[in-house]
Amino acid sequence: MTCIHLDIEQAIEKCSGIIESLESLEERGTPMVCSACSDASSIEVCLDCLKLWCRCNGHVHSHWKATWHRNYFVPFVGSIACEECSEYIAVPEITRMLSGTAERLPPAFQYLNTHWVKGFLNLKRTCYMSSLLQTLLSLEVFLKNLFLLPHTLNTCSFSDCLICALSGIVYQMYNNEDTYVDISDLIRIFWKYASIFAESEYQDVQECFIYLGQQVHSQHPLLHSLVSTSDPDAGVQRCPCSIHKTFGGFLRSVLSCRHCTIAEVTIEPFTSISMDLLDKTLDGAILKYFQDEEMILERKCVCGTNEFVKKLSIFSMPEVLCIHLKRYEIRNKTISKVESVIKYPEELSIEGASFTLSSIIMHSGEIDSGHYIAYTKRHSQWYLTNDEEVVRVSRVDVLDKPAYILFYTMSLSTTPATTLAPYHHPSTTLPPP
Repeated sequence: MTCIHLDIEQAIEKCSGIIESLESLEERGTPMVCSACSDASSIEVCLDCLKLWCRCNGHVHSHWKATWHRNYFVPFVGSIACEECSEYIAVPEITRMLSGTAERLPPAFQYLNTHWVKGFLNLKRTCYMSSLLQTLLSLEVFLKNLFLLPHTLNTCSFSDCLICALSGIVYQMYNNEDTYVDISDLIRIFWKYASIFAESEYQDVQECFIYLGQQVHSQHPLLHSLVSTSDPDAGVQRCPCSIHKTFGGFLRSVLSCRHCTIAEVTIEPFTSISMDLLDKTLDGAILKYFQDEEMILERKCVCGTNEFVKKLSIFSMPEVLCIHLKRYEIRNKTISKVESVIKYPEELSIEGASFTLSSIIMHSGEIDSGHYIAYTKRHSQWYLTNDEEVVRVSRVDVLDKPAYILFYTMSLSTTPATTLAPYHHPSTTLPPP
């Protein structure tokens, strides 16, 4: 779809001057803030009056209503927004002017119009994959990690490559064409490697996330396995595949004897953390998940006791923290769904790291049936994505849902280490079981 209100040549000329001004502001350390509320989020520049307005609080739209100034430049993306058409137009010439963007983003990512949000064709029993893919495609950090791979459609040697299929879906989503996204090829490849999903009438989106991650990991061209070690001096290293680079973190488990100083330290990788619904708030559930656990084991410490305390903590934070809320329990040999509502914050702080809510996957229905939908945030705007349906919603609408999986993106002020330093523990380890 092409906007009829935009003069491309004139826009390129204006944006050239705007970009120079914005770079000058950045060099002086002057923040770009909204002319109405001084918010620095989702700033856009009016091409008519050159004033800065924020989209997240509605001031771009308000300015258009007050002045009929239609077109707005979106810094660091290279798109022009037309309020009258409710459309974003990708302009490659403007993108190439953005020296800051060129340094931060892979070339393949620079020309995608990530303001597009499209629905996915319902292929019957594929809502689990649709909700997961909508989440992945809404995470800019995942897209960057995906396109940083030394892996292209032209050089790939796999006959059925999941990474190629995933990249193709990204281009379908953000190619400025007003169509639905067809995920049939990815589903075919996914089912080929994970036949359990093709054979079952009902699929769990959390299991899909795990299987998808394993497949993307296994097809990475520079495969490095995640390290799991009980040697605290060995250290651990991050896997470079897009799934583990985005969602991969490490848990540290310390099993300490209650009667002496001996302890056993284990470092384990994770891409998601599964929590029981033991509290009415997510903060409370996290505290209970990481609280000390007293244990009596069959094996004994060298001091003769079998009483231990297990301490669990996050050794290394992921860029995107995936929290899986266990909504299934077994009672009297019967599996039932837990319908409890848990309150979750928009901003989450955990062990000194700050995260912002980015996506929510929900399940409605019974244990062996039902439907998945996702709430995803793109450029400060929340969307409800339900197969082909895409609806804008407010931030208030997403904070009271019976969430199944929550995705939190690490704030820019918190930077995870790419290589972890070895962890040293002063004591010796427990004898083997």
